[in-house]
Amino acid sequence: SHEPHLIANTLNMSLSGEVKKQDIPFMVIWGSIYPRARDVTWEWFKAHMERISKYYEGTPRMGVIMSNILPFVGLKHEDALDIASEIKSGKSFVEVGKQKLELYRKLL
Repeated sequence: SHEPHLIANTLNMSLSGEVKKQDIPFMVIWGSIYPRARDVTWEWFKAHMERISKYYEGTPRMGVIMSNILPFVGLKHEDALDIASEIKSGKSFVEVGKQKLELYRKLL
């Protein structure tokens, strides 16, 4: 289901250890794709971004996540580009996400 409260519960499970850390990016990306779950996913990601980034320190994983969610959350959330600029690893992926966002904005 794409109910926001169920998405939030699932995302919270990922930080409790009930879900493998390797699956967190997929959960965030999938949550951002569905319009009804997008807001809760974005707010959850922002609230836990620092913790998640520690899981993937030394890898471009945070940039990959942002590359995939930015085109969706950036359409509504003005803070998305600022948050994306804070990503320290995987900056080339973040740039791709920004390009996708600009393309999506032109299509709307």
